Parts: sequence; structure tokens; C-alpha cells
Amino acid sequence: MRIDMQPAFVLHTRPYRDTSLLVDFLTRDHGLLRAVARGVAGSSKRSKTRMMSFQPYLVTLSGKTELLSLYQSEYAGNAITLKSDPLFSAMYLNELLVRTLQVNEGHAHVFIRYGQALSGLQSGHAIESVLRRFEWRLLEELGYGIDTDDLDPALSYDFEDAAGLVFVDHETVPGLSFPGHLLQRFACWVEEEGDRPLEDELASFAKVLMRRRLAPLLGDKPLLSRKLFLAKKPPAPGASYQG
Repeated sequence: MRIDMQPAFVLHTRPYRDTSLLVDFLTRDHGLLRAVARGVAGSSKRSKTRMMSFQPYLVTLSGKTELLSLYQSEYAGNAITLKSDPLFSAMYLNELLVRTLQVNEGHAHVFIRYGQALSGLQSGHAIESVLRRFEWRLLEELGYGIDTDDLDPALSYDFEDAAGLVFVDHETVPGLSFPGHLLQRFACWVEEEGDRPLEDELASFAKVLMRRRLAPLLGDKPLLSRKLFLAKKPPAPGASYQG
């Protein structure tokens, strides 16, 4: 397989041998791809083109297995500059994609949404709003979307993997449940596609809702980016989370 000059973002890098990196790319037409970038780490001339997270690239990749080789890369747009909480939030988005996407499974809408989320974080949009909208759209793309059309706003619901949202009696069933009226309000807010921040009550609700819905996709392994955010440990400039 050879992929020529494909729009891509770097999601994750880790050292490979002395001067190379293993890189997870989010590409426009092929989704998540993994490749060896040789000679980009260290003091060589080629290392000047090292892989930087959140920056738009055009990449040429080739190989006969899932692990491809990077043959060419060049910047393909304006640089994305993120600091402090927006940087941690973008790291979370990267880790979310690496953990939920299948290799070489195209998700053009996810690529577009990811670029929009980075732009929103760079522009100072409300972080919670950027993250919740991206999570909702990612779940839709992966077949885990939340259909709120036929919900009763007076009832409460929870998730069953096969059936999606199902009614629960919150007075007799322990654990989380999600009121229908808040589910519908959140869905309406997502569909607005604007930059209006989530109201405080809805923001807290949406955060719990998205964690609950993403849990089956993420499994039991904790998110490293979340740990870094809670500890406020600054990452290296331009670095993705290091798994």
C-alpha cells in the first residue's frame, strides 16, 4: 500500500531505536495509520522535520503491513499553538482517537471535526464545549451515537450496549441515570454547531454522560492525558502524550 501526500495530523509519537519514531497519524481518507518515521529524532538534518503534534501535514506512507514507513512529510497549513488547559485538552483528544479508532478505517468526518476542535481550542472557545461536541460527533461516527428523538423528557434513561438508551426507574435502579429533558437539551445544543458555551448545569451533565458512553470503547485503562491534566504536569513543547 502506498499513500501519497495525504492530509494528516500527528496523534502520538514514541521513540523507536536511536533516531526514529513510531507515529500514530490521523489521516483524512484512511483514519488512524501507524508508521515508522526514520531519522527524525536526534541531531541529523532530517530531525529538523520532526513530527509535531496538532500541526497539519501532508504525508507519504508506504508498506505491506499495518506498520507503514513515512517517506515524506511537509507542513500543510497554519501552525496550531496551544498552551495550558487547551494543550492538555488537545492531548486528551489525541488519546481518545488513538484508543477508539481502528487502523486504516476511514473517518473523514472525524478528521474534519478534529481540525475544528483544535481551531476552537486555539481561538479560546470554552474548553468543555469543544470537548463535548467532539465526543458526541465521534460517538456518532463510531456507531455509538445517542438518539434522543423519541425520549420522554419526564423519564430517566441509561445505556445498554445493544439497545442504546433504555428507560430506567431511578427510584429503584441504583447508579447513574440520565433525565430525558437534559438529554434532549444537550442534543439540541450540539446541533446548533455554534460556539455558545454550555450552561453550568448542562456542562456537568454532559461530562458525566460522555464518560459513561465512551467507557465501553476506552476499556479499563485510565487515560494518561486526564492524569496529566489533574496533576497539571506540563508536557514538552509540541509533544503528544507519551504512552
